[in-house]
Amino acid sequence: MESKQNKYEVLDVFVYLWKKRKPIILITIIGTFFSIITVLLIENQYKTTALLFPTKYSSIVLHSTLIGNSEIADPTLLGGEGELERMIEILNSDEVAYCVINKYNLSKHYKVDSLEKAKRTKTLKKFKKNVKVQKTKYMAAKIEVIDKNPQMAADIANYMIQVYDSIYSQMLKRRAIELYNVVLNAYKEHINLVNQVKDSLEIYRRKGIYLYGSDVDRLNEAYWKSIGKGTMTPSARKEFEQKKELFERYGEKVRLLEKLSELYYTYLTDLRIKLDIAKINMETDFSRKFIVEMAIVPDKKEYPQRSLIVLTSAVSSFILALLLILLLDLYKEISKKIKEKN
Repeated sequence: MESKQNKYEVLDVFVYLWKKRKPIILITIIGTFFSIITVLLIENQYKTTALLFPTKYSSIVLHSTLIGNSEIADPTLLGGEGELERMIEILNSDEVAYCVINKYNLSKHYKVDSLEKAKRTKTLKKFKKNVKVQKTKYMAAKIEVIDKNPQMAADIANYMIQVYDSIYSQMLKRRAIELYNVVLNAYKEHINLVNQVKDSLEIYRRKGIYLYGSDVDRLNEAYWKSIGKGTMTPSARKEFEQKKELFERYGEKVRLLEKLSELYYTYLTDLRIKLDIAKINMETDFSRKFIVEMAIVPDKKEYPQRSLIVLTSAVSSFILALLLILLLDLYKEISKKIKEKN
């Protein structure tokens, strides 16, 4: 009995819908018609992607140049998470965005009013909406560009790769120039110190002290040989005494200057190596990325999916029609009951 009752209730629903078929069909058709017009006005959008890895090192020689480590970096190694994060930050930077915007006149392409005060900001906002740079699970940077022009989408992605190298190189070159100038100033300063010590030693050489340690050894050897052979004359003794007095008077200063000279020459040689390395960093320019996949011109639109939009709109219009009719009947029923009570 209950099953039969449910059957009648379902049948009543279909009877009700059949009675209201005309407004339901009319509203559904109107909604579907407007959705068709809307989707026809929406421009096709095309998506392209580019994939790249960072290199391991940002410069050909490690930055430990100033502390004596001149290890040569291997630019063929893939970068780690730190290098990848740095790459993504640069690719997402406003500087890269404005380079692309100016290159392809994207303000005009995005139809931003040239007289608008916030033209630059509005163009940048649209660019950021259409361009995404993200990290993949395999530690690569993926550039995704969506645009109404498939060629423009590919051009933007590929130019971003080019601009990345340019901006990164400029950053490192500025740092390399600073490093080179620091090392160069230190090198020049130590040349002056070496020359000063050299000039001081020259004064003592003129007095007869050339290499303090060797001179003392030779003097002692000659003195004792002369004593042993009995060839020591008063004039020779006097000469020995004068030499001895000279060594006692200036020997400590000469020994100190010789030690300073040795240290300065060693450090000057080290600075010369560092200067050459800094010059390599300053003058070398090489790619800091591995391109896995260049962006290609897409031949299939990303969206809109017109058939899906129209189908969704048709279903939505049908449901809306049902709700409107139910609400309208409910309003009539309530109004009728109110009148009956009055």
